Amino acid sequence: AVGKSALALRLCEVLHGEVISVDSVQVYRGLKIGANKPSEGERCRVPHHLLDLRDPMDEYTAGSFYKDALRAVNQVLDR
Repeated sequence: AVGKSALALRLCEVLHGEVISVDSVQVYRGLKIGANKPSEGERCRVPHHLLDLRDPMDEYTAGSFYKDALRAVNQVLDR
């Protein structure tokens, strides 16, 4: 760990940004070990996207991720 998440949070606070996760594990609900998901406190500091979208047993393809990520980017840009 080199502090990328902490830096992203700080930048989002200063620039009024939002975090769009691109972690392949963080998209799944209930997976805490190995996912290094942001804490509730961190999620309250700045909006986060693409976390806890699917159950681990659900199929989630690269195409599905692309659509979800594009939607999140567009939502952020529309604000």
